[in-house]
Amino acid sequence: LGVAPGMIVIKNLGVTDAWAVYHSGNTTAPETDYLVLNTTAATVDDATMWNDTTPSSTVFSIGSNHQVNASSENYVAYCFAPSQFISIGSYSNGSGTAFVPTLNSLGIPIQPVFFLAKTYSAGTSNWIILDNKREGYNVDNDPLYPNATTVEATTDLADIVTGGIKARANGDPFYTTRSSIYMAIGTPIIDVDGRIIAGR
Repeated sequence: LGVAPGMIVIKNLGVTDAWAVYHSGNTTAPETDYLVLNTTAATVDDATMWNDTTPSSTVFSIGSNHQVNASSENYVAYCFAPSQFISIGSYSNGSGTAFVPTLNSLGIPIQPVFFLAKTYSAGTSNWIILDNKREGYNVDNDPLYPNATTVEATTDLADIVTGGIKARANGDPFYTTRSSIYMAIGTPIIDVDGRIIAGR
């Protein structure tokens, strides 16, 4: 990647292990904690997952946990880093209707086309996916839940707006008293030459 990944998702290909997730916004010491993509569980502190080591621009570390490292078993790792088109971060949602800015690695807001988020700090919370392709307009952005096998929800959860996500209610992943992580993929609203190229 050339820079340290902000999010890593690992899956054992041969057994029914869960999807392990590293996220740079997951607590103040993300290298000590992990999330699970296919459950609603809050973050877990476990040194056997990432070996309590922060990823670098060339490697990420794994411990002895079977979900990420077992002898003679095959794994796939998806690594995402902040870039011109990817925003990775965390937020605390004070009101339940907060605006979540999605800034790219250059500090320029991106217009999200894909938004993945999870409340990590307490209790159980769904992972959610919003995108601009299924309905493609506000307010009807139906969430998908990657941790569940259910159909898409019909809740008007959030608006996809210029430079971020605007929560419409207190709930997954916009709880008023909890912290969340996200990854957004999209188009910068201003290109590297200063031209305005997106807006909604």
